[in-house]
Amino acid sequence: FESLLFYHVWAINFTTYPQKITVEMLAKKVNMSKSHFIRIFKKVTGLSPMDYLINIRIEKAKKLLSAGSKNISEISLLCGFNSLSHFSSTFSKHVGISPSKYNSMYSRN
Repeated sequence: FESLLFYHVWAINFTTYPQKITVEMLAKKVNMSKSHFIRIFKKVTGLSPMDYLINIRIEKAKKLLSAGSKNISEISLLCGFNSLSHFSSTFSKHVGISPSKYNSMYSRN
């Protein structure tokens, strides 16, 4: 059951991560209460649903920054961040450097 739950949530995350996603929405997709969903999700993944989603968004941003085909503002929106400042601070917190620094270090262009 837990593997099936994880698969469904994983699929939801990967198909909708640029959109606004709430824990309530994910719990509803698998017919669970919010608290039960969070508990099971953390047991399966080791992360809260939102931490998991942020990790997905940051990994996608790293790939887009490395590709060098889009500017940082576009990447921020494509990865589901509402503002450039929120994206920059979250990226810096998780990666250890700013998106612009990452872009200059790893861009293929």
